[in-house]
Amino acid sequence: MRCTRTLGMGMSRARIHLALLLAVVVCCFGCGGGKSAEVDPNDALAVENDFAQKARRHHPTDFAEVELGDFFVVHQKGGKQTLFLQFQLFGVMPNEDQAEFTRTLATHKDRMKEVVMQTVRSSAAVTIADPYFKTLRNELVKSINKKMKTNKLRDIIITKLTISRG
Repeated sequence: MRCTRTLGMGMSRARIHLALLLAVVVCCFGCGGGKSAEVDPNDALAVENDFAQKARRHHPTDFAEVELGDFFVVHQKGGKQTLFLQFQLFGVMPNEDQAEFTRTLATHKDRMKEVVMQTVRSSAAVTIADPYFKTLRNELVKSINKKMKTNKLRDIIITKLTISRG
């Protein structure tokens, strides 16, 4: 009987230590809530504006759509099934950023297309099977913004999608 009580206390101590370790990790590194690359975390107004813009990323009058192009991508993971994806992409951004983004896109169109194709090819089959493409859209936004050295792109719209198996 005594061994059971000691073992039980040891387990609760282990849980307490694990909880404390988790709390220290969260305090030191944060919980993963992303912030924009260009927003100064010490500027409360900038952080609030950035959050407000991200919260309304499809507002019909505040955001514009820019055509990013037509794509044909062959997706094959681990020698298994081959998928052929054909789609059209549009980028969503604040109206005031549309002109600058369009100029940047004109000079970096091939780089942007390359990063789209690499992102789709490297994504998991589960990501492509998601009917809302939430993970894929987020990965594309992050990759395109990084490649074009901007944070103007807020979302991706995927249209004219055709997926066929090879």
